[in-house]
Amino acid sequence: IINHAKKSVLYIAVENGDKDAVKLIMEKCPKNDAKPKGLSPVVAAIMKHNQGM
Repeated sequence: IINHAKKSVLYIAVENGDKDAVKLIMEKCPKNDAKPKGLSPVVAAIMKHNQGM
């Protein structure tokens, strides 16, 4: 599932620093390919300075 900006729920959870949501998504949805502009959720964490992700 992606939004209009082509962000997956995993990408948005990482972007918002929601560790519980990231864990749940990773457990329930092992394949998360939607990447806005080709950027992975790791890039979202870096851009938001979410070191704990």
